[in-house]
Amino acid sequence: MFQLASTWHRSTRTLRSWLLTLGEWPLWLLIGVFVVGAFVVSQQALSYTINIGYEEGWHSDQPLIAGWNTAEPEHATADELSYRWSGDSSTIRLPGLGRQAIIVGVHQLPATANPAFGTGALHLSSGSLNVSQPLSNARTLHLLLPPDAAQQGQLQVIAPAFTPPNDPRTLGAPIADVELSPIAQPLRLPPLSLFWPALLIPLAWMTARRWCVSQTTATVGGVVLIGLLLAALYTDRLRYALAGGPLLLGAIWGLIVGGVALWLMERYAPRVGVQPSTRFVRLVALLIFWLMLLRYGGRLYPESMIGDLGFHVNRQTDVIRGLILLTSRHRGIDFPYPSATYVLLAPLQLLPIAPHTLVEWFDALFGALGILPIAYIALRGLHNERAALLATTVYALLAPAMMALWWSFLAHIFAQEAVALVVALVIGCWQRLDRPRSIALVTIGLCLVFFGHFGLFINISVLFAGLLPLLWWRYRNSPQVRQVYGLGIAFVIAEVLALGLFYSAYLGLILTKLAEFRAGGMGAVQGGRSEISWQSLALSLWRDGFVAHYAIIGVPLALLGGYWLWRREGGQMLVWLFWGTVAVAVIQGSIPFITSSTITTRWLSFCAWVIAIGTGVVLELLWRRGRAGQTLVVAALIWIGGSTLWIWAQALGYRIRPPEPF
Repeated sequence: MFQLASTWHRSTRTLRSWLLTLGEWPLWLLIGVFVVGAFVVSQQALSYTINIGYEEGWHSDQPLIAGWNTAEPEHATADELSYRWSGDSSTIRLPGLGRQAIIVGVHQLPATANPAFGTGALHLSSGSLNVSQPLSNARTLHLLLPPDAAQQGQLQVIAPAFTPPNDPRTLGAPIADVELSPIAQPLRLPPLSLFWPALLIPLAWMTARRWCVSQTTATVGGVVLIGLLLAALYTDRLRYALAGGPLLLGAIWGLIVGGVALWLMERYAPRVGVQPSTRFVRLVALLIFWLMLLRYGGRLYPESMIGDLGFHVNRQTDVIRGLILLTSRHRGIDFPYPSATYVLLAPLQLLPIAPHTLVEWFDALFGALGILPIAYIALRGLHNERAALLATTVYALLAPAMMALWWSFLAHIFAQEAVALVVALVIGCWQRLDRPRSIALVTIGLCLVFFGHFGLFINISVLFAGLLPLLWWRYRNSPQVRQVYGLGIAFVIAEVLALGLFYSAYLGLILTKLAEFRAGGMGAVQGGRSEISWQSLALSLWRDGFVAHYAIIGVPLALLGGYWLWRREGGQMLVWLFWGTVAVAVIQGSIPFITSSTITTRWLSFCAWVIAIGTGVVLELLWRRGRAGQTLVVAALIWIGGSTLWIWAQALGYRIRPPEPF
């Protein structure tokens, strides 16, 4: 009874301390600034064009339409006329307008293929607006959308439907553009949908203040956040209005996941050999909060980058039905598709949760929690909490995990974070790696990678197959040779399990591909695909690799940090794994230039933990150099984070595909 009462009082004190942060005056000043700014920006005359038929890019019609047929022509470019046929129930979303009159121009193309051409009518409706016009001619209909219709936030498009021969679609009328034009009006109250950050700001403030952020720093961060939000409102009011629900739900999940992670770190960190300060674990929890907010909120944003969401839902269904030995095709080549991710998630299918929702949630969760093994690696290997915090922050800001999120590469996201877990296990267990328990832990970590992703299975296999002889030579005359033997045992067991239980089933496929390669090179393996010039590969490596993945500065800073680690730490296990990973990346990265093919093993994203650790080392060295060095550190973090945020915003609102992580 006493323990129950103590828990109740502790929970009450915690809740009170959270709520007390809501009484701080800078928070209310920030909310006031945002409300005034949103009111002023919303008074700007709205002139907006929805280019129906542009599925991706700055002219994208998504997510502002629903219930339409596919774009024609498919993959239209911004300089050519595109359109869509309306369907049975087609809608044009017009969120964030509020009660104001708007002139709407609807550009209708001639519907000559429709049997009702000449007799049928195009019907537009919203609230008190109900307009019908003949289908017979191409025209631009100019309509006055009254305030009640604008407040409703959508325009229904209905036309006589028909199904063309040999075409399963139901078609109505072809629409090319929808234009919104302003009408001079007095000051008006904006809709509440534009003020959703008034709920996000207090939630972010409470989390930051309770998790070790000073009032001054939180205020500066709030000003930056408000600036970004008002810029988004000014730039694209309609898409901004749609973001409220998804990002607020993402924030709630971020608070839950971050809180659980904080509890686990505080409770179990000492048991795994690290003693992080309260400030460190709370700041890591705050990073998890923001990662979950942006990643899960982004996944929920309507019609953002769908990626392979349906593919992974289907794979999950296959596994539940008992089909474990999956095969997939990537750029013309069939390969084994490990199913460990789906096996681990299969029990959750018993819950009343839609399969698509599960995949989206775990896409975000795996990436958000992936910073935990990085924090552990940095704490154990760098022996400097500030360097560890900087390395963890860099990993959170890097783009590869965000790219994989928007492509919904569930298995890759899972295995990518499992790679960091393997590195953390080897470093953490190294001194006891001659004991069965430590060997078992490393074996489990290796199996998560081996059964999780084929490309990363190859990378990790090459890494440890190359490192083990070098480690044996280095420690052959010292007691640590026993740890080398323990690592070798774990590696061999994991390889035997992976090859014996899974990859042996694909022996015929592998032998066939090897025979095709001997006969006709990589082009034959890929079904006759043409070779890629080295100039194109080099341009892609630079633009989609070093620039998009690591914001240009990531790779050189990481190599510089790795060199400094080698000079300071010498033969520590972190240094061996660091440079071993770099060596694997160089080997795998050179293969496309040899084969003239784009087939890779995700080698560049495989290096993400190396980029984070090496960059963190350099940033910590700069931090010691006084105000000038600290300014450079902040600038570097803003540059890396801004690059990733830009990729996130493009994919979120405009379906601009980020590069595939490779």
